[in-house]
Amino acid sequence: MSRSSRTRWKDIPSYAMVAGQDYNIPPKAEQWMADRAHARTVTIDNASHAVAVSHPAAVADLILRAARDTR
Repeated sequence: MSRSSRTRWKDIPSYAMVAGQDYNIPPKAEQWMADRAHARTVTIDNASHAVAVSHPAAVADLILRAARDTR
């Protein structure tokens, strides 16, 4: 097995979605993790842990943005 010559996670932007009404992962913890990763963050204030179900358009928009930005 060969080693990678670069650590890509340092070069490729990170993205995060913070669900403001998440009762499984506290939103403050989600925000802390996003900040730690220097992520481009979208916050959905009235979203639960199932943000992909309750706000599919916002999730799809973030995925598409990440795909465009990392080409």
